Amino acid sequence: MGGRANTQDFLRLFMIPGMNHCMGGIGEMNVDWLGQLETWVENGKAPATIIGTHTGRGQDAQTFTRPLYPYPAYARYKGHGDPMKAENFAPVQAR
Repeated sequence: MGGRANTQDFLRLFMIPGMNHCMGGIGEMNVDWLGQLETWVENGKAPATIIGTHTGRGQDAQTFTRPLYPYPAYARYKGHGDPMKAENFAPVQAR
């Protein structure tokens, strides 16, 4: 289809590191996919960033948010601020 540049108007892949196949794992598993899709289809605004949440369980569990970027970009901690909050991450382009 001409490569990634030619498909960005109708297709984007968002990888979730640490999430198991369908649910669970150490990654952010709570994402409003339907809301993102509705905004794209109904308003013509494709997602550039999606915020995912991991809600921990148990005594030592922690909740955190992370930004998700269209592949091949991924989130990297900026090195300052709370590492549990999405706003302290920036996109990095995979090589």
